[in-house]
Amino acid sequence: MKKLLIEKTGSAENAREFAYRTLKKNILNFVLVPGDRMSEAAASDALGASRTPVHDAFARLAEEGLLCVVPQKGTMVSGIDADRVRQTVFMRSQLGVAVCETLCTTGISDELLFRAQACVNRQYFLLGARSFAELAEADDAFHSLLFEASGYDLVWRTLETVSADVQRVCVLAGQDSRFWEDRTHMLAALLDALQKRSAERLCETARAHLSQPAGILPRLVKKHEELFYTLDDSRRLLLEDG
Repeated sequence: MKKLLIEKTGSAENAREFAYRTLKKNILNFVLVPGDRMSEAAASDALGASRTPVHDAFARLAEEGLLCVVPQKGTMVSGIDADRVRQTVFMRSQLGVAVCETLCTTGISDELLFRAQACVNRQYFLLGARSFAELAEADDAFHSLLFEASGYDLVWRTLETVSADVQRVCVLAGQDSRFWEDRTHMLAALLDALQKRSAERLCETARAHLSQPAGILPRLVKKHEELFYTLDDSRRLLLEDG
């Protein structure tokens, strides 16, 4: 198993959350790439953790589509499913615009606006550091706040379970384009429109921002063809190796 990038455990983080966060970050950062074989034993050794939290992390990552697990055959990092990305972007875009329309009517508290501004500030900091996986996380944190403010936090948590491939596309896009610079500026414009309750501009910006990953997808698939294949293809590879 490849050497992992490992950060210190957060003060309030248990072993299960640490294992999940660390493995996911290594997949999002392409330290672990599609096709890499994984094992709970090797991951436990690398993380200095027992098998139980690593087993739980594997199950959670498989549920999100980042790992493919075939009992008795093995585990591998799944390919990025382009169709899954397109469909997830469609859902995020449609629901995100609906949330923005709601917020233009109901408004948003000063506390949530402050937290949203902090997300945008963090985006600009991470942009300078070219920390693409962290940019994807901060970007999602901003949208999570909007769904929370509109009373649709459950909808966002549901979207999160299918959004991992969108995050991988966003990280990959940042490596060879101005993708994140444009995306961060759009996020700042979205916050400005929200503060001014400019409904038309808010919805237009949200639609452009949330649909952006689908627009860059064809070029990424062409350039990084080896990274894009379906979960069924991942399962077939594992079965063939077995």
